[in-house]
Amino acid sequence: MKVLLSEMTWLEIQERLKRTDIVLVPVGSIEQHGLHLPLDTDILYAFEVAKRAAEAVANDVACVVAPPICFGYSEHHIDFPGTISLRPETLLSLVFDVCRSLIHHGFKKIVIVNGHGGNIPILNIVARRVKDELKGLVIVFSYWSLATEAVKKIRESEPGGIAHACEFETSLALTLRPELINKDMIRREIPKSRLSYERIDLFTESKISIPWNTREISQTGVIGDPTKATKEKGEIILNTIIQELTKFLRELKSI
Repeated sequence: MKVLLSEMTWLEIQERLKRTDIVLVPVGSIEQHGLHLPLDTDILYAFEVAKRAAEAVANDVACVVAPPICFGYSEHHIDFPGTISLRPETLLSLVFDVCRSLIHHGFKKIVIVNGHGGNIPILNIVARRVKDELKGLVIVFSYWSLATEAVKKIRESEPGGIAHACEFETSLALTLRPELINKDMIRREIPKSRLSYERIDLFTESKISIPWNTREISQTGVIGDPTKATKEKGEIILNTIIQELTKFLRELKSI
């Protein structure tokens, strides 16, 4: 069964809407990921998670995956060549209009699969606007949040070792597309917290939110310890995320 909206005809979409009202929208970024990972890392992971989860529940949930929104809010990486950053209002309008179109056709439950931390506050505003203005349901989650417990068990890096182009993201790269990793260019850079309440780690909560530019804290663009990455960790992380997302999609269909 097809799961990608872009590969379906309008008639196929019309028929699918008789079975489901759920659509996944991957949102990511095109930004630097150190010296060893490609610029499309964030959107690739968001798209792969959405696609694999949709395939896993194709027979019962029958949800579809919208074309990925590749660009995000990446101003903190803009000092590195190749990074493309949308203005916050541009990203907000773009995602809102995508949701508006999908709701118009009958998709009542939109799950935004986010792959980039900088997008989170903007996507949350989109979800609020869609509810208030269109009476639609938009659920936002960042794919890595579904792997929290698994990461606690398998990570080897210290706090700060998982943030950007790190043990986590590089492990996924070793699983999903090892041919694009510049393994000879892997570098470890764990910046020290500048304030006592600051934590720069995906899985270690910071008590404060403070803006920073990557160039201020990293020479290579890496924030973390990719030297601890392994393919085995990547497989555990990916499988955990898919299992959790498929469980959630089945729950969502039932409400």
